[in-house]
Amino acid sequence: MSAPMNEHLRPMGIELRQSGHLGGYPRFALVPLQFAHARAPKNVVFGTPSKPDIRFLSAVDSDVEVVNGNALVYDRTVTDDGIRRRDLRSWWQEREHLADPNEATESLCARLRAGLPDNSPGRRIFLEADGF
Repeated sequence: MSAPMNEHLRPMGIELRQSGHLGGYPRFALVPLQFAHARAPKNVVFGTPSKPDIRFLSAVDSDVEVVNGNALVYDRTVTDDGIRRRDLRSWWQEREHLADPNEATESLCARLRAGLPDNSPGRRIFLEADGF
């Protein structure tokens, strides 16, 4: 998005850019020009009991590949609200090509449970809490 006022802001070394959403409305921030084209990380690696081996295919684009291990890679944009459970369910449902949302929820929970280390009762309680 190019805001009309940016032509007046650029000589000062800044631009107005959309930085996310808040309450369903776009949120804007003034960004220094040297960072105007910086990209937010797009990947979150999780769901594995051991540390996976990963490599960056592109550090600029934050494009990662899991080389060794069975980690999950959340490849959607993380908003200012973070990743919500419904975001994970939607991502998993699309990733696994599941038509039924309930089946997607059960399948995702089973996959996340399988990725929990044995010495993590707190994570297990969080995962099994009502509402997921």
